[in-house]
Amino acid sequence: MKSTLDDSRIDEKTDSRPDYEALARDEIKDAVERLEKSFDASRAAISETLEEGRISAERLLRRGRDTAESYLDDATYQVKRNPGTAVALAFGAGAIAGALFGLVAPQVAKKRKA
Repeated sequence: MKSTLDDSRIDEKTDSRPDYEALARDEIKDAVERLEKSFDASRAAISETLEEGRISAERLLRRGRDTAESYLDDATYQVKRNPGTAVALAFGAGAIAGALFGLVAPQVAKKRKA
């Protein structure tokens, strides 16, 4: 009497064992699909965030440029309205900057020599 356990050849048609290779292949395929979907979603979110950042930076640059132009226009108006005051202020600012530079420069030169 021959046992089915002794027979090394099992008929595949009557084999009741699950096909682990096919199950593993299906699981891997599902995992790859989930990864692709999450990658696509992440890529879309990153692209959207970058686009919003670019738009925000452009707005900020435009506001800064407008503000600088406004200050320049105001300064031009004040110089035309009070030229003597403008010259006196420019002279005073230059004198103060020159004095500070004259005080700081020798100290920096000493540190470089040491």
